[in-house]
Amino acid sequence: MLACIASYVLISGISQQYVEAQIMQTGKQSACNCVIFRLDDIHDNWLRSAQIQVMNLFLSKDQSLSVGIVMNATGSDGQILQKITEGQGKGLFELAIHGWNHVDYTKLSEQDQEKTLALANNKMQALFGVKSNIFIPPYGTFNNSTLVAMSNLGIGILSAGSSHTNDNRFVWNPSVSS
Repeated sequence: MLACIASYVLISGISQQYVEAQIMQTGKQSACNCVIFRLDDIHDNWLRSAQIQVMNLFLSKDQSLSVGIVMNATGSDGQILQKITEGQGKGLFELAIHGWNHVDYTKLSEQDQEKTLALANNKMQALFGVKSNIFIPPYGTFNNSTLVAMSNLGIGILSAGSSHTNDNRFVWNPSVSS
């Protein structure tokens, strides 16, 4: 068993719509037994009515939704901003970074990954008053540089699918305790 508090989270790709999560504590395990619904690719002026309809469905059912926002492409569409703010204000929308731009992060250097994640979190703070602890990499791929960049910025949760790039691995983050 582990000598310290440790957590890990593996969240499947959006097509499978389920999450496997387990929090392990010294001498004790507890299963989450939960589902996290994730809506990716949120940004301005793109399929606006579809994005808003999905968010409205979760709001009308009083259900939680993890919203993956492409931060460099968000900020000028008042309808999208209003809907995200409404869900966040009701405590239903968990805001996640879905990149600064929608690019394959495994193609960026570690420094560029860290820089763009910092830009994204700073813009999220400016728009919504919070920084995110969640990164949903575009295309669901990540590498060791992604993990280092996230760690350097204090981003503790990675939501990514299984792919050959990800080596079907769990992401381990001992600093996340709940």
